[in-house]
Amino acid sequence: LSRTHPSTLRCSICSSDLAFHSQIISKSFHGRHGRAYLVSPPSFPPPECPPGKTAPAMELINTRLGRAEDRHLTTGLHKVADVSCVGCGVVVGWKYIEARNPEQMYKEGKFILETRRVVGFHSWEDAELRSGESGGYEDEGDGEEEEAVVFDSEDEDECDDIFAGVWDPKVTAQRRRSRIGYLRTRGELA
Repeated sequence: LSRTHPSTLRCSICSSDLAFHSQIISKSFHGRHGRAYLVSPPSFPPPECPPGKTAPAMELINTRLGRAEDRHLTTGLHKVADVSCVGCGVVVGWKYIEARNPEQMYKEGKFILETRRVVGFHSWEDAELRSGESGGYEDEGDGEEEEAVVFDSEDEDECDDIFAGVWDPKVTAQRRRSRIGYLRTRGELA
């Protein structure tokens, strides 16, 4: 089996793709219906559909944004807008528009997707690969399977980055690999 496409988060009702799994920043948030993911906006603007219309900047694909409103959440007062799936209309979460508390400003522009409203999708193909072929979508080929990098709230460097608004999954993955290499050279890791 080989991966044919990146893993995605889909609407649990109509299976519309909403985000790449790699956009998940944290899996330890809570929404109206229990656990939720904090998701970053796409790193590229969505394609224009239909051509000629202006695509909304930095919104999740296949979603519609509701009216912004003040809402009291666990971490205080925030201005948020509900996010609905365009395929079926179900509210799948919300977008943080503005945080009133300076410590919560890292959430601005990011999304909450409720785990009861979205499902992970992994595309696999049962096809034999020719020698030398990596199969599936192109990766950065260091021989290891790439796993989604999730924000670690126990790591001070990552907390500093996220509060400064500069947290990046690629930089975080490189930092973690460097730490593992360092610990191995010191004999602290098998």
